[in-house]
Amino acid sequence: MARIRWGVRKGEEGQDAMVTTETPRGRDDEWRAPRPRAQTQGRPPRAPRAPRARYLGVAVAALLLLLGGGGFLAFAHGSNNRDSANSANSSAGIKAASASLPNLAPGAAVDGISCQEENVTYHIHVALTLYRDGQAVALPAGIGHAILSGQRGCLYWLHTHSFDNAAGIVHIESPTKRIYTLGQALDIWRYAAQWGAWNDDGSAITVDGSFVNRLRAAPQKSVHVYVDGKLVGPGSYRGISLTAHKSITIELGAPLRKPAARVAFPPGE
Repeated sequence: MARIRWGVRKGEEGQDAMVTTETPRGRDDEWRAPRPRAQTQGRPPRAPRAPRARYLGVAVAALLLLLGGGGFLAFAHGSNNRDSANSANSSAGIKAASASLPNLAPGAAVDGISCQEENVTYHIHVALTLYRDGQAVALPAGIGHAILSGQRGCLYWLHTHSFDNAAGIVHIESPTKRIYTLGQALDIWRYAAQWGAWNDDGSAITVDGSFVNRLRAAPQKSVHVYVDGKLVGPGSYRGISLTAHKSITIELGAPLRKPAARVAFPPGE
């Protein structure tokens, strides 16, 4: 279809006259519809190509997986396994702490403390209050009661009894007056848990060592120790002296509980 242009031309008598002209087809300013591409005879039309970005992303992911040796998958599942790993590490630390004890036979001297017949020449008591993750832990009975040849044996100078262990009472009974420490009492506890013990009625019992082993393996920031209600340095608790009616509180983990400033000792103690 030809394009029509309008114009004005002077007539013979000086009058303007409207004229039109036709522009032939094929001029540069003419709009042309795009021609459809001819298909090759005998070939079906090509399927549309997938975006290159998609293939590029798949290739990069595969390369990272190969170079990382499965690191990408480990990262994806890491958050799900973190709690299990922490629990396993904690259990391994407790076992390692227990296994690090020198190999002593029941009744052998522990930290210079002998196991003998009961001797009350020097006889005092200390209270030990324990918390683990905010929960009270009972001080076991039978600490310091060594079994010898499968029978009731000797008694270490630092020990507990079944009639007042629930109150956390540690008995110091030795042939001479001297200063003992919390670290010595804890080590005797750990050996009692390893060896087994006898109860006050003569029967064989098992001493629970989970608290004392966890204490040994725990980082300092998770250990809080108080003497008569006052906080002491976490790295110095083993050197705390055991003197008459001293109240010691050990807390592992959180939340923290109010430490025991005073303990009601049983009558006569």
